[in-house]
Amino acid sequence: MGMTRDELVEEILRALGLYADATNYETRCRAWLNLVQTKTARRHYWNDLKNLNITAVTATSQKIYSLSTDWSLTNVHKIHSIRLISGNESRKLKYIGARRMDTWQPYPEAHATTKTQGYVLWGDNCEFFPIPDVEYTLWIRWSQWPTEFSASDQQCDIANIDDLLIAASVAWGYSIQDDMENALLWAKEAERIYQAALENDEEEPDYQPEPEEFRSGGGSSGSYWLNPFMDSVD
Repeated sequence: MGMTRDELVEEILRALGLYADATNYETRCRAWLNLVQTKTARRHYWNDLKNLNITAVTATSQKIYSLSTDWSLTNVHKIHSIRLISGNESRKLKYIGARRMDTWQPYPEAHATTKTQGYVLWGDNCEFFPIPDVEYTLWIRWSQWPTEFSASDQQCDIANIDDLLIAASVAWGYSIQDDMENALLWAKEAERIYQAALENDEEEPDYQPEPEEFRSGGGSSGSYWLNPFMDSVD
């Protein structure tokens, strides 16, 4: 069971020697806590923040979709993969950089609609090419930012990192007070805790790597280097 926001704040203030004057520091301490939580999420895609959406769909002849409005993906950190589900013809869609897409296909509407092969992300929008010809189900792997601490009984979305949040917030508090000696000591402890938490989060006990068979690329013609769906050439 994780600690609540107010329990974390109390521990941080006690470590800083500021609990006796808590009413003057609670608001600032909550801000430190949120900043540290965001910084922690920025460094690693934590398992507790990973999601799989299997209800997203495309619409006939629609090119652009809102992640939040059309597919209900909120507080998105990263899109990790998108699969188009169509029975035995299901496929993983290929990510295409916006500049490459704009150079290669500046006007996708000039092409016939068909089964989508790739996608472009731009802000909250996802753009498909080719434009889908019918409704397809999408399976989307995505990670999100942790929910900002706003309620007294709220817990961190990332399990079992309360010690990390406390240590890093104490380091932040000492640095704000220009006590760099204690700030560095607590920052070192926070980094030690982070590395242990990272190792635990990345461990996959059932993972066993296997070699992949060699596959050669297909033929090519024209400006093949602009085609984002071509991985190799003969």
